[in-house]
Amino acid sequence: MSFSIWQADKLLYLYFQYEELKKLPLMETIKRLSNPFKFRQKYVGASAPKIPSIIKQKRILYPVFIINGILAFALLIRQTDQPSFIIKLGTSHWQLVDIWLLPLLMIGGIIFGEICKYFYKVFHMWINKINLTLSFKVGLGAIGISLIAIFAPDLLFSGQHSLDLLIGNWANKSPFFLIGMGLLKLFFLAWCLNFNWRGGHIFPITFAAMIEGFAVAQLLPGYDRLFIVAIVATTIMSELISPVVAGIFIMLFFPLKLTPIIILVAILMYLKTKIRFKKTAKIVN
Repeated sequence: MSFSIWQADKLLYLYFQYEELKKLPLMETIKRLSNPFKFRQKYVGASAPKIPSIIKQKRILYPVFIINGILAFALLIRQTDQPSFIIKLGTSHWQLVDIWLLPLLMIGGIIFGEICKYFYKVFHMWINKINLTLSFKVGLGAIGISLIAIFAPDLLFSGQHSLDLLIGNWANKSPFFLIGMGLLKLFFLAWCLNFNWRGGHIFPITFAAMIEGFAVAQLLPGYDRLFIVAIVATTIMSELISPVVAGIFIMLFFPLKLTPIIILVAILMYLKTKIRFKKTAKIVN
């Protein structure tokens, strides 16, 4: 994990400082890219390179990196005899007549995701505004983790090994219980990240999105459960992370019959993101 973080830091630095690095001697460039403690760069969208060729390369590399990460992760899991993180959630018998649910479920998922993003933004701004010391932040993070460990231990860690709860112990839980647990998982993630307990966000958001999907499915018992879960989870995850990541990840847990639906939702969410980006760019300009 540390090696991956170091690589990501250096790729970000290379991306923003490429023009400067080209002017430096080769050994100096290597020295900067090899130093794990210095020459790091935060992502700042306003100053990101706008060269079309670089943007095109990014779009190509994103799915390559995602697929590479999944394959490497799966290989390491197998080599270390860890339990598989991919759990098939069951079978689906959805019919084309149910497709009218798709836009309604997507709208609900988008609204849910927008609310979550707004809350995270406000929470993040508030934490930064009060300017806590690092030790105090870490302490608050530890308190939050301790409370979760006592009152909701199933929400600890990333969630990749807790997905079986959705078809096991939580299968008959009320939708309100599931909605609450999904929200608590997202809040727990925000709490940890803002109080310097670092970690990946893909698996926790995947777990939370799945929980919310099963909650909605509980509210609509007359329809194919996994059909509903796939749409809701893909929409929420697309909103909170990205449609590409959501499409790839969500497909791993669902039967092949739902793959076209997941791809369709991911494409629609991608188009939505593109349209919003263009509108925002016009307003800025």
